[in-house]
Amino acid sequence: MFAKKKKYSFVSLILTAMFSIFLLVPYASAYVYYDGGYPSATYKLDFGYSRYNSTWTNRISAAVSSWNSTSTPVWITNDGTSSNKVYAANYADSWYGLYTPSTNWLGSVTSFNIKLNSRTLNADASNWDHFVESTTVHEIGHSLSLDHNNNTSIMNSGRDRNTMYKPQTDDINGVNAYY
Repeated sequence: MFAKKKKYSFVSLILTAMFSIFLLVPYASAYVYYDGGYPSATYKLDFGYSRYNSTWTNRISAAVSSWNSTSTPVWITNDGTSSNKVYAANYADSWYGLYTPSTNWLGSVTSFNIKLNSRTLNADASNWDHFVESTTVHEIGHSLSLDHNNNTSIMNSGRDRNTMYKPQTDDINGVNAYY
């Protein structure tokens, strides 16, 4: 009888410990969010038609179309007067793309710039169109509050930019969960 009671006490202790851990461990989201994202998934963006030739603007437009065609609330339109801008230039830095938000005194994002580093993109791309589109889709992902992750995702900094150049299921689900 004593051994049976001890066995039930042990099982009760294990179940209580497992239940306590379940309650105490916070839920971990499958998505990593960036707190510098734009407040809306619908916005205007200056693609740079007045600054760049079609080699650049076609890739920027393709990246925007990639996001617009997802099953998300994303809708980005070109507007040459928008304070949200894409720039392509030779930068001395080692990055391919850079998303930089501007905030108001409350810390809310009011506009952003996306910079594409033509120096590193030209040096490293084996498929230039895909590489540039991948980089632009990634940087737009930051504007949609997505942060870097290690998933099968456009937000994975280690992805193959020559072959992954459209938002992936993880990115789409992350945007839908956020907005």
